[in-house]
Amino acid sequence: MIAEYKQEAKKQNQPLAFALSDITLLASNKFGYSAKDVLNVCQALYETHKLTSYPRTDCAYLPESQHADAADVLAAIKHVNPELGGIVDSADPSIKSNTWDDSKITAHHGIIPTMHKGGKASLTDKERHIYELIVRAYLAQFYPLHEYMKTTVAAEVEGETFTASGKVVTRNGWRYAFQASNENSNKDPEEGGNQHLPAMKQGDGVTCTRVIRRDAKTKPPVRFTKGTLTRAMENIHKFVSDPEHKKMLREGDGIGTSATRASILSELKRREFLALKGKQIVSTTLGRSVIPLCHDSCHPPANGIIGNQTGDGKSM
Repeated sequence: MIAEYKQEAKKQNQPLAFALSDITLLASNKFGYSAKDVLNVCQALYETHKLTSYPRTDCAYLPESQHADAADVLAAIKHVNPELGGIVDSADPSIKSNTWDDSKITAHHGIIPTMHKGGKASLTDKERHIYELIVRAYLAQFYPLHEYMKTTVAAEVEGETFTASGKVVTRNGWRYAFQASNENSNKDPEEGGNQHLPAMKQGDGVTCTRVIRRDAKTKPPVRFTKGTLTRAMENIHKFVSDPEHKKMLREGDGIGTSATRASILSELKRREFLALKGKQIVSTTLGRSVIPLCHDSCHPPANGIIGNQTGDGKSM
């Protein structure tokens, strides 16, 4: 029997602009770039090529006063990226997304393209990749909300409840800005294509025609990558259980700042406390040997920064 059938019209806001940690995480996941690589590239795009704004920022929001520059920034984007002309022409500079919010601006605003009408001929591959991420995130601000219909079904079979959900896009909105790109957004909680479910109503009868049992084992938390470790450093309070320490760390900047986290990781690797294993960062024997020397309050949780597995795959 169908115990529940619910359809909800949902809307999804445009993705925010990039803080340095945001683009570091995305570039790590998408291209395997290190935090140092991303910082250096963003610095070059800002200082050398003049194509993007100041990169060493922990803020993903934009000043409301800069919204008036949208038409000029879009014109510069089209000049530098003629292949994106269709997406630029379809953008509406009058749209003002939630990204434009003076109340959430810190020392610096999010990373966005500038009005400089330069060129891409001198950009390296890494610079091109990261520049495009920044451009598309900015273009998304000038498209409507993404809208879809979400369907949730709960069926009772022999006293057990089974659930399924579906999603049908009703308005693509800002996702059009990522057309022909492998990256749909930098922050997308419900990413995925259409999944149609048949029309039903509560109380409808159902027949269970097949049951499959899958035996599985629980897995340890995934290891950190260059990007997720940088994000963990920023949000170190999430890895602390003591309420007082958690509150203090939440109010601070975490470990390091947006400008120094890349150098901290580089130094830890240089000293051989950490090592790369593919895209994953693992602790070394030397790194693990330091932990007992710390005071008890410094010990990380099982899924903390150092990780919960050794470099050879064995549990710590």
